[in-house]
Amino acid sequence: MICECRSVAHGYVLSIAVVVAMLLGICGALQTSAQAETWLVRHSVDTPSGRISYLEQGKGPVALFVHGVLLNGYLWRHQLADLSDIRRCIAVDLLAHGDTEIAPNQDVSVTANANMLKEFLDGLKIDQVDLVGNDSGAGIAQIFAALYPERIRSLTLTDGDTHDNWPPEAFKPFLAMAAAGGLPGTLNTMIADKNVYRSPQALGPAYEHPQLVSSDTIEQYLCPLVRSEQHTRDFQRFLAAFDNKHTLAIEDRLKTLQAPTLIVWGTDDVYFGVKWGRWLSETIPGTRKYVELKGARIFFPEERWQEFNKEVRLFWESIDQAANAKLTTVAAFSAVVGQWNEIGRKLIAIAEDLPENKYEYKPNPQSRSFVQQLLHAAGSMYYFTDVAQGKQARYGDDPPRSEWVTKHDVAAFVSRCVKDGADALAAKGDAGLNDAVNDGSPHLVRLVDLAYRVIEHSGEHYGQLVAYYRINGIVPPESREK
Repeated sequence: MICECRSVAHGYVLSIAVVVAMLLGICGALQTSAQAETWLVRHSVDTPSGRISYLEQGKGPVALFVHGVLLNGYLWRHQLADLSDIRRCIAVDLLAHGDTEIAPNQDVSVTANANMLKEFLDGLKIDQVDLVGNDSGAGIAQIFAALYPERIRSLTLTDGDTHDNWPPEAFKPFLAMAAAGGLPGTLNTMIADKNVYRSPQALGPAYEHPQLVSSDTIEQYLCPLVRSEQHTRDFQRFLAAFDNKHTLAIEDRLKTLQAPTLIVWGTDDVYFGVKWGRWLSETIPGTRKYVELKGARIFFPEERWQEFNKEVRLFWESIDQAANAKLTTVAAFSAVVGQWNEIGRKLIAIAEDLPENKYEYKPNPQSRSFVQQLLHAAGSMYYFTDVAQGKQARYGDDPPRSEWVTKHDVAAFVSRCVKDGADALAAKGDAGLNDAVNDGSPHLVRLVDLAYRVIEHSGEHYGQLVAYYRINGIVPPESREK
């Protein structure tokens, strides 16, 4: 599509003939051979919001990158290349941007885009993502995280739409130009003369070093917006839909967002000052780290990608380590509870089965009797239960036989010992197993280690009880045919 060129702000006007000639050779070539990074391969997935285009690189947990206005997934090429060793990196093209194809009159607001991301992930059968947003994409990421917190593994926000601070004052002249009908000419002018794109009157203020933005990069961003009349109209509708009511509507939900959050903000952004990065860090309770990049501007994920990627990598690694630690702890918790209940089940079975006329049997005068062995094995469980609660263990080596005389009393005591210990384990939970406690020995001990020691001790005495059974010509409960 070739349209009459209009000035971006202060009179950048090219003749229509020049524009036509240049664009035919520029955006046409982009369709077949223009991607500067040949390893980038575009994919698409059909969703209720349209055919959504995206770039993908890497394997592992999914990281979803969301760009802002005028750009597309190509913004994140350095992240896809550099972070794909630890993530399956996906950079999506928003509605009305890039190669995404949509219906002529559908909603393209930031909330519609947030809902599209949900449909996009559903289409790819992806449950959770590490979400990263920049510019308008940061606002969309906030909305998505607020509406679908269960889909967020972590959230990284950079300079972008926040609360009621958008559209920013510095961008309003561009919006006014688009509303007045100047968008097609302006886009074509910036494509034909890349210095217009880099100028202070256009996108120059978005970069620290606009003169270093390559022509290939500018074409990657702008050519899709003029690929057809509909593409340009869709983009114009995206601009017209700018309204901070969308981010204001999710403020209360942001205040409850627990997802681990990293906020990285440029200190020299003319669109979104550092006060908004700080506002986000104070508003989102899941914020783990807030970083300011001195002198950086809004598109620093592209310009200063090494610094940004370093922060993201460290953030993701901390999340992975926490997740792995939790899995390890959960596995340890499951194992220790399982073993506790298993030895407890065997002791309870003997307590309920042991013939009462054998209670006082002992193989020699120095040994514990049948019932003393049972009371000792069960009572020693309080060596864990009481210590876990910061108390001194209630029994010494042998709980007094006089307190549990009948078989019913003994069975009830053994059952209570097992249950109280299991309840103490449950109360401590996953993380609590790593607590260090004073069990009276010279050094503190982790609760999980103490629990295993008690389980092992009870198991040793269970083995002696089995031996007592055999000596008396009785088959132990565990050895009988079921």
